[in-house]
Amino acid sequence: MRAVLHALGVQEEAAFTASFAMAGGLGLTQETCGAITGGAMCLSMLSEKYGRSWDNFNKWGMEQIIDSLLKIGKFAEKCTEMMGGNKCIDLAGMELKNAADVEKYVATPNFEGCCVNCAKVAKLVVETLLDEA
Repeated sequence: MRAVLHALGVQEEAAFTASFAMAGGLGLTQETCGAITGGAMCLSMLSEKYGRSWDNFNKWGMEQIIDSLLKIGKFAEKCTEMMGGNKCIDLAGMELKNAADVEKYVATPNFEGCCVNCAKVAKLVVETLLDEA
């Protein structure tokens, strides 16, 4: 999330802080990759094609809600295809349950792959937003 916000010149500390919870597939549960959920958060936050603003919370009809959610779903599918999966545990190749596990993981080539995947997702988010402009 920070890479996307930085690239677009957006300083949104609350969103960045909230995205920390996505690390390790949501608090080290190793479910859906945090890069995908963070990317979806960026799209939702920065474009009304992907997310509903505070002011529009009670103004959107069901069709607009579904359309927006389907767009986020397509984004997630692109990410899954691009990364060869979407579950953190599969992408990491090992369990991350404590500090020792994370320290071991950081020393593996899979950690570099995670960093590359984060960059790929950030690039896709920025390209998606720029294509709208």
